[in-house]
This record gives sequence, C-alpha cells and structure tokens, in this order.
Amino acid sequence: MEKVQIITQNLSIGKIFCSFILTFFYFLQIQSVNAQVPGESYFDDNGHIEYIYGNYPLIISVPHGGYLQPDEIADRDCNGCTYQPDLFTQELGKEITESFFNQTGYYPHVIITLLHRRKLDTNRSIDTGADGDLIAEQAWEAHQDFIESAKEDVIQDFDRGLFVELHGHGHPKQRVELGYILDNTQLAYTDETLNTPLNINNNSIRSLIYDNQLSLEHSELLRGPLSFGSLLVQKGYPAVPSPEDFFPLADDPFFNGGYNTFLHGSRNNGGPIDSFQIECDQNIRINGGEEARQQFAVSAALSLHQFLSLHYGIGIIDFDNDGALSDVDCNDFDATINPNAEEVPYNGIDDDCNPDTPDDDLDGDGFVNSEDCDDTDAQINPNAEEVPYNGIDDDCNPDTPDDDLDGDGFVNAEDCDDNDATINPNVEEVPYNGIDDDCNPDTADDDLDGDSFVNADDCDDTDAKINPNAEEIPYNGIDDDCNLDTPDDDLDGDGYVNADDCDDTDAQINPNAEEVPYNGIDDDCNPDTPDDDLDSDGFINVDDCDDNDATINPNVEEVPYNGIDDDCNPDTPDDDLDGDGFINVNDCDDNDAAINQDAEEVPYNGIDDDCNPDTPDDDLDGDGFVNADDCDDNDVTINPDAEEVPYNGIDDDCNPDTPDDDLDGDGFINVDDCDDTDAAINPNAEEVPYNGIDDDCNPDTPDDDLDGDGFVNAEDCDDNDATINPNVEEVPYNGIDDDCNPDKPDDDLDGDGFINVNDCDDTDATINPNAEEIAYNGIDDDCNLDTPDDDLDGDGFVNSDDCDDNDATINPNVEEVPYNGIDDDCNPDTPDDDLDGDGFINVNDCDDNDAAINQDAEEVPYNGIDDDCNPDTPDDDLDGDGFVNADDCDDNDVTINPDAEEIPNNGIDDDCDATTLDKNDTGITEITEKPEDKSFVIYPVPTKELLYISGPENTLYKVSVFDGNGRLVLVDEVQDILNLDQLQEGVYTLIFLDSKNLRKFIKKIAISK
Repeated sequence: MEKVQIITQNLSIGKIFCSFILTFFYFLQIQSVNAQVPGESYFDDNGHIEYIYGNYPLIISVPHGGYLQPDEIADRDCNGCTYQPDLFTQELGKEITESFFNQTGYYPHVIITLLHRRKLDTNRSIDTGADGDLIAEQAWEAHQDFIESAKEDVIQDFDRGLFVELHGHGHPKQRVELGYILDNTQLAYTDETLNTPLNINNNSIRSLIYDNQLSLEHSELLRGPLSFGSLLVQKGYPAVPSPEDFFPLADDPFFNGGYNTFLHGSRNNGGPIDSFQIECDQNIRINGGEEARQQFAVSAALSLHQFLSLHYGIGIIDFDNDGALSDVDCNDFDATINPNAEEVPYNGIDDDCNPDTPDDDLDGDGFVNSEDCDDTDAQINPNAEEVPYNGIDDDCNPDTPDDDLDGDGFVNAEDCDDNDATINPNVEEVPYNGIDDDCNPDTADDDLDGDSFVNADDCDDTDAKINPNAEEIPYNGIDDDCNLDTPDDDLDGDGYVNADDCDDTDAQINPNAEEVPYNGIDDDCNPDTPDDDLDSDGFINVDDCDDNDATINPNVEEVPYNGIDDDCNPDTPDDDLDGDGFINVNDCDDNDAAINQDAEEVPYNGIDDDCNPDTPDDDLDGDGFVNADDCDDNDVTINPDAEEVPYNGIDDDCNPDTPDDDLDGDGFINVDDCDDTDAAINPNAEEVPYNGIDDDCNPDTPDDDLDGDGFVNAEDCDDNDATINPNVEEVPYNGIDDDCNPDKPDDDLDGDGFINVNDCDDTDATINPNAEEIAYNGIDDDCNLDTPDDDLDGDGFVNSDDCDDNDATINPNVEEVPYNGIDDDCNPDTPDDDLDGDGFINVNDCDDNDAAINQDAEEVPYNGIDDDCNPDTPDDDLDGDGFVNADDCDDNDVTINPDAEEIPNNGIDDDCDATTLDKNDTGITEITEKPEDKSFVIYPVPTKELLYISGPENTLYKVSVFDGNGRLVLVDEVQDILNLDQLQEGVYTLIFLDSKNLRKFIKKIAISK
C-alpha cells in the first residue's frame, strides 16, 4: 500500500491556529484479500442483514430501519423494549452511502438490519435484541459479524477508522443528536472538566482525542468549530453538541449512544476504531420527504469526509473552495492561500504555497525582516559591525551604541563624559567629590544651600536658613545659628524645657510647683490636680451648691422627700411632686395632679379620684355585680344571676352563650328556623330524601321523586336521573335499564349468545366468535381479525391484488425472477424473458440486459462489446496489424504499432511509445515528479475522471497515458484539464510534453471510479 505524507502549514479557522499535518494520506489502492466488491451488497443466509462492502475507513450501521416481519420469527416481548422502527433510516443510510461515493469515489462499509424492530433490535444485547428467537439470534450475530469484518478490513488497510450508528429520534427539538456515550450532565461540564482523563476515557472517540491531526482537546472535538456537530451546523442542520448548542438541557430527552456505539467505539477498549451515534430528527427523515433526506445525505456524507480528513488525515478535499485540494494547498482553510495566490511580503504566510518565493529578507543579506532592522539595505543586519556616531543602527542591535558609548542614555553631544556611564545629565550631583557628575556647571559641588558658607563652616549645608549668621529661633529643635551655647528651650530657667513646662515664661509654674485652689492657674502643670470643683463632680465651686459632696450638683436628679436640694435647684419640689397643693401625706397619688381630696370621683375608671374609698366607682345599679361583670349596670334585673327570658331580645343573664333566640343552637333564629327545637332542621341542612321531614325548611325541595320525572322513588329504578323511568324507551347497548323493566334486553340483540362487546355484528346471529370464517366473503365471520378472510398466504396483498394468494413469494412487491416462467410480481408487463425488451429472448440475445445489444444491432468498434451478438464481426484491430486499439496508437494505419521501428524526424509516434523521441536532439529537459517542485502540479490524485493541471499560463501539453502494463492507452493535447473518464480504475503513468518551455513531466496517478 502506498502512503504519501502531505504537510499543510498555518491552518487557521476562527481562533484556531495550528499546524495541520495530513499524515499518511492513502491513495486507497486496496487490493482486498476477499472477493467482495466495493459498493456491492451482500446478505446473511436468511437475507435479514445487508452488508454494502466498502473501501474506506468509515463504517455505518443502521440497526432500526428494517421492514421485514417474517412469521417464522416471533415478535419480541420484553420488559421495557421498544418496537417502533426509526423510519426511513434504511433509505437515509443508503443515500448517504451513494452521496459519499459521488463525492469521493469510495464506499463506506454499511451494515443494515432489514428486519423490523419488532422482530430484532441489533443495537441491544443478543438476549434483549433477539428475545430468545433462534432465527433472530442468527441475524443479530450476522449484523455484529459484518461490523467486525468491516473493522478488521479498516484496521488492516488504514490502521484506524470511524464507526457511526445511524438512528432517528422523535424528540420535540428538531436537531441532530450526536451520541458519544456522554449524558446531558457530562456534556454540560466545563471545557476544563471535559478535558480531564476521566471524561476523555468515557468518550466513544477516546482514541481520536488522544491522537488527532490538529491536536485538538476533548471539548474542541465535541463542540468546537471543527467538531462533527459544527460541520453539520455549517450546512444548516442544528446539532447537539456543537458550538451553537453545547449540551442538551437536563430535562431534554437525548440519546447519547447505545449498545453498538459503546461496543465498537474506542471507549470500550481504547482500540483504533472510534464511534459516535447520529440521531436524525423528523424534519430530516419524515416531514421533509425524500428531498429532505437526499439533501441531508449529501451534507452528512461531506461532513463525514471532512471529519475523517481533518482529524484522521485520511482523504483529500478542498475545504476552503479555492480550487486547490488539500494535497497541494498548504492551508486548505484559507481561500487566499493556495498555489495560485500571489506571495505577500512580510505577512509571515506562505501565500503561494511555494517556500522558494521570498516572503522576507528582501535585501538578500541572509536575515528576514523580523531580524533585519532595514531589509532594504544589505549593509545593515545583525552580522554587520556597528560604526560609532554615524546615526545608523548598523548591526540591528539597539544595545550596541552608535552614539552614547558609555550606554548611559545620552549621546555624545549631551554627555560631558561619554566614556563614563555615571556621568550624564540624569545623574544626581555628588557633593564634595570635585566632579561635574550631572554635566551642569551651575549645580554646586560645595555650599549646597547657597548661603555663602561652605560645608566645613555650615552645620546644615542643605538649608540656607541655618548658618553662623542666622538668628536662633526658640523651641524649633534646630541649632539655627550653628552655636550650641545659644539656648533653644527652658526660657524661664526653672529646669523644665518647654515641652514639660506649661508656662516657660514663669519659673513659679512647673511640674514641681504646688497647686493653689481657686486661683485659676494650673500651678503644677497637671490638669488632673483640681484648682476648682474639689469634689470632682464636674461642676466648679460657683455652680455647685456643695463642692465637697460629689452627689450634689446641677446634674443630679432630685430625690423626693429627703430634705436635700440634690440638684442645686430650689424650684425642683422635694414634697407635693404633682403640684396639686396636697403634700404626699394627704395625697393618695402624689404623682398625678388629677387625684387629690378635691377631685370628683369618675365612675368605672378604676381610680380613687377623690382619695375617698367610700365614694363608689363601680356597680352603679347596686345588684352586687361591678360594671366589668354586669352587662347593664343601670338595671338591677340584668346581671349574671338573672334567668334568661327567651325571645325578649335581652341578654338577661349577661351570658351570650345562653340563647335568647335559636334555641336549638343551629345558627338560625326562630323566625328563620322551621323547627327551633331540632338543630338538624334549618335552612342550611341538606334535604334527606324520603324521610317525610322538611329538613332544609324549604317546601320547594322535593323529599320524593328527586329527578322530577313524575315517578316517586318506589316506582323509579333511578330517582336521580329523569331519563330513566317506566315511561322511557329502552336504549340498546348502553348498559342501563332505561325503562325500569329488566325483561327488555339491552345487549345481544341477535340472540346468538354473545353480547355486543364480544359480537362484531350483534344484528346477525351467524356472525359471532363461535362462527367459522368463510374466505373471500369480505365478512369477519368469527370476529377474529387474525383469521384471514383475504390474503391467505399472508404476504400483505388481498386476493384481488395477488395473482397467487397461496404463495407468499408471489405478490406485487416481489421482484420478478427472470426466466423462471412465473409471474412473480403479478405484473404481466414485467418481462420474464427478453428483459431488455429488444425483441430477442434470452436464448437468442447475448446480453438480455441491454436493448442496444442484439442480433439486429450494428457493431460499434472499440467499445469492448459484442453489439451484434456475432463474434465474427471485428470490434478491435481495424487495420489488421495484429494489435488491438488499446495497444495500437493508430488502429487505422498498419505501419504504426508497437512492433514498428521509430522513424526520426517524421512527427509520427511510429512505435506507439511516447518515451522514444522522434527528434534526435530535442533540447527537452525531462523532469521526473519531485514533491518540492510546485511549478507543475496535477490534482486531484487519485481522480475519478477529470485531472486539473497547474503550470505556466497558456501552455499546451501533449499528454501520453500508459497503463500498469506500459501500454499507451490515451494521447491528448490539453492546457489545464485532462479528461480520463474513458479509462478504467488502476494506476497510470502520464507523460506531459511542454514543447513551449522544452520540458517533460512524468507523473504517476491512481484512477478510482
């Protein structure tokens, strides 16, 4: 097997920048060890599983799209099983297969279960999927065996591949669901969590995550811009997961991959086959019809091709649609980058995919622009020697000085010493060193404060106010006059400096002096020693009526009745606190001025207002009950001891619970209650039928004949329904005795012993479950739909549509079997013989499948077909030189053939060998294919029919094509497109002769149909 490595650089999609290596791209020239033909269908022994053999590392399984329901296989009957098929997935799988071939020239491996899901589910274990049926188990094993066989072929031929399960879902959200064996919760993880080994190993594309062409992480392969979901979204199909729909919501129904996805993917065993499940929505499969399925098939096939090419490095495709395929396009995701593009200098991109076209180093000094500070001058580059003071960065090194040799940031003109980096205008002048450090002669080196005293005579040379001529300033802590004998502190000479002396102008005042009371001076410089306020209550003597007692001062609260002016306020009373004129001993409440011996007693306030206990405050009627206990304190006959008088409207006993009205306590007074002695009888009570009592005090509520149909309960079999009484007509089959007469029948009208629910025709006694079914009478005689009245052979077609109702293999859905003498499809227009309809039956027609081939047809030369069914009519070697057309470059000239001798300079290929030159000295340079030579490129390789040529414009090439045996099979002259449609699959050598530029190119290609 031939493998070619193609490297594409500077891949960019959105924010993805990576180096994309299509490693080991396969020409796919697979010589399979078995006899299976790509694109052909193969079946298991019972015809229940179809296997379309493939030649590409893609396996598609369709487990739920079958329709067959043979009687010999029992219906599955398992707990929790699903029997509904994924409608149209079988058709969709085949349409994807066809689209994939149309796009690539290759077939995926496709395994389809043809049995209905009621008979078999090949996406479950054999126990659940076949439910114990032997034939179903054989089909289940065949489906799995075909998958394993396909996997073995893929691994043998490609080392790795992709397995896809195709399904259909009926969920409300119309989107494609992609199952990687990750559930809703796992898909909702952050990228960081998804990219951990634990979650990577849970994915059915586990192997791809660890080894993919773009080195993408788990989250990017799931829902990034190059994920399979993204490829579908780009084509107009919503998908989850994808960049537009990261994950299904927690309560969204979602199929995350089933038995086969787990079993055959790399999660299960870490093997070279990855897997995921595609769940197509109903818009794709059903609602949009055949057109929608075909459109999706094209997009799905392209997306699968792209996915394999992007991440597995298998196959070539023009991703950016710039006309250059990925094998010649160094960045197939940017349409501005391809072999036909013009190189743009200094953009860091190989625009024309030609590394020999300079993008950088325009001056040719060996340094690219990023390293060369002047790419227009070859004398300026990192290898050049710096020339001082010429104003040019000769060596492209700003650290090498051109000026400013000492590297202090100042050029020579500004630096008073360009050889010493410590001397420049930015340096701080160092005093007293005798050097002009800052290159400023005005900056003093001595007498820094400029007070005319040099450092040796100035006690502070940084402050011009301090020098021997200055005046000493007291208390500033500074030797202003540079004379230690001049005092700065303790001006009164009492031995205490100003900081410790509260009056430094009076020697009698200092911390050692004794405090003199009431002189208004802090004699001892201690604010805690009192001069006034001797009792320390916060009030000085003039404000304190007793300065020796701290409990007596203006802030103290007056204490009543102690005979002391506690608050130093003679206006605050010590007795008669309420100021009503009665002192405490004569006032029963000295805190309330309204209470005293002169006040008037206020009834019922609970207060002795007049300070006289003999004046009554309560029980005004004198019945022995105070107002709080007497509901009428003005009437002696009304009190808790009085007896209640009914219906007088007065609460005689002051007890609201003793009824005056509503004696039965049912909530209704006598006037509203038709029996005030019985609590069960009142307007709120429910009428009790048939008791002879007006329970609800409403004569309009019936006690008998509740349904009002004119019949009392004794005569009415349902007194709650007015439609049921002796006057009503009996209604059959309603299960009700409408006329209250049990002798009138409600069911089994025909009297055959079967009631209506069990009798499919209760008007005919000959039709019932005990009757025998009569074939073809159109009647269900035995009331059993499973007993056939028509379609006796059970093939789904009734007798009128079935030409043989005793043979299930003969019906309109059956394919006509040629030459068996039977009308298999019940269609006399479908020929059993003379299949091509050319008038010649099989025995006289050498190809009964082609109407153009028969004894009356004219022989067409060189088509390899016996058109006239006559082997004596020549189809090849028209010139009779012994060489057929395929080996003879001119079959009309007997002198031109592979045995002829080449005649120089006659302009004819006499020996049919383009490699034998016709001219003795052509001056043509022969160029054998070299990977690095991009001046002449052909693509795509392999090809199906058209080969595109990329070379110098307006160049005409004479092309000679030789097959694998060295035979010349095609000669043509072209500029940019060579049509190879007439050639068969295989490997060919092409010789392109460019006479204009005197060059010859030899290329080897593969053709795959």
